Amino acid sequence: MSIRIICLAIGYVFGLFQTSYIIGKRHGIDIRDYGSGNAGTTNMMRTMGTRAGLITFAGDCLKCILAVALVRVLFRAQYSSMMHLLVLYAAAGVILGHNFPFYLNFRGGKGIAATAGLVLSFHPVMAVLGIITFFGIFFTTHYVSLGSLAVYAGLMIEMVIFGQMGWFDLSQNQLIELYILMAFLTALAYWKHRGNIRRLLEGTERKTYLTKKSQQWALTGGVRMARIGILGAGSWGTALAILLHDNGHDVTVWSIHEEEVETLNTTRRHERKLPGVEIPEGIVFTTDMKETMSDKDVCVLAVPSPFIRSTCQKMKQYVRAGQIIVNVAKGIEENTLYTLTDIIEEELPYADACVLSGPSHAEEVSRRLPTTCVVSSRTRKTAEYLRSVFVSPVFRVYISPDMLGIELGGALKNVIALAAGTADGLGYGDNTKAALITRGIAEIARLGIKMGGKPETFYGLTGIGDLIVTCASMHSRNRKAGYLMGQGYTMEEAMKEVQMVVEGVYSAKAALELSRKYQVEMPIVEQVNKVLFENKNAEEAVKELMLRDKKIESDDTQW
Repeated sequence: MSIRIICLAIGYVFGLFQTSYIIGKRHGIDIRDYGSGNAGTTNMMRTMGTRAGLITFAGDCLKCILAVALVRVLFRAQYSSMMHLLVLYAAAGVILGHNFPFYLNFRGGKGIAATAGLVLSFHPVMAVLGIITFFGIFFTTHYVSLGSLAVYAGLMIEMVIFGQMGWFDLSQNQLIELYILMAFLTALAYWKHRGNIRRLLEGTERKTYLTKKSQQWALTGGVRMARIGILGAGSWGTALAILLHDNGHDVTVWSIHEEEVETLNTTRRHERKLPGVEIPEGIVFTTDMKETMSDKDVCVLAVPSPFIRSTCQKMKQYVRAGQIIVNVAKGIEENTLYTLTDIIEEELPYADACVLSGPSHAEEVSRRLPTTCVVSSRTRKTAEYLRSVFVSPVFRVYISPDMLGIELGGALKNVIALAAGTADGLGYGDNTKAALITRGIAEIARLGIKMGGKPETFYGLTGIGDLIVTCASMHSRNRKAGYLMGQGYTMEEAMKEVQMVVEGVYSAKAALELSRKYQVEMPIVEQVNKVLFENKNAEEAVKELMLRDKKIESDDTQW
């Protein structure tokens, strides 16, 4: 028994060499934080490209071959009669070391490449049969997992058949021991592939194609590929789908509207919301939320802010523990005064809620015009991962720990943008616009800091940056609604004319309630609410703002 333990230990030491983990660390990532979270060949190929996957396969295969070779050299003379059994013990040790490396908290790969090394070392005929089986199934179905599972089943059968034919030169008891050990390795492989088996049965397992696009990988400056589900096929959801697809990710977009999905899948255009923009063929649109969310690395929540809670409730049955959910809408819930990530964390407490925000009109992002945003999460690790997912030559992403400040800046600037649009509708000039922007950010910062946000956030991209673009841009639905109200439209008429959700209208009451709750003076927000909900004349509201009590510009300034 001692010789068996020695061979198992030799194999385990070799198995600790984690090729994919080492390659990932050389490029600043832990491969187990990407894709399927598996430190093996398939995840490496999907995440960092075909070349990285092939290097991983070679390294993991070679470590088994070397372990077996060492056992042969050390024990051939003394234990020649049981060498096939000792070889299998050494290979089993490699597979265990690969699956359960102690220095990586026992989180390794699945051992497929190491098993290939086992087969190559064990018997040449079995190696040929295994190669034919794997590639035959892979090129027929494009399922790597199905090919791997078939090889394991085939190996077990071949061991029994060839053993009974006398190919392994072992006693009957040693043959039974060999079968038991191989059965254990097969059971381990099937257990490690239990998620793949479930997805194969459900029809949701992802196929792998060795195309040029799949070869974009981080070693050559490419983007690590992830599986992305986007909830919401409006202008922003579709623009982000285009961005993420350009980055080399696998993107599926959900919409509740069947007609919208059919149009997007057939015409590859979103003419009403993104005129002139062609949607790449690789992006899938569906009304099936399960398809959109199952087995995804990141879920992007891109529905309008009033529908965040109801959408989260629909998502519950598909969200796994630790699922990254990135909110890209901007708003505050009127009844609870919750930010949108507060809602996500309440409805999906086991998910990892994050936010992406900044001066980023969908119309420009979809046309690949340079844009900069900020992403925030509860942990720096998740924020850095999301930065790597979204960043591109035309989409620069910063990270920040101030999730609250980012969300408040994004929501409250919409209210100020309504005021700026109203001023434009009244025919006022640039002086008025500048006053509204600068005094508006002062209001937003006062409230945000009182609530716990960081001052620098409100004077950065998601504060003053987002406010400027929303108040000044022809793409801004909030500015457009305000403009129409300045021209005499009612709030209802303006929203109908815009034909998209005007989130500032929904955030205005919440902003006013927050100002009262935290005892922060917000005169622009107050006047916007009166125009929206009390039918106050817009021109009178501007006059009232101009004739307020005389103030010092900054309370912190000393003479």
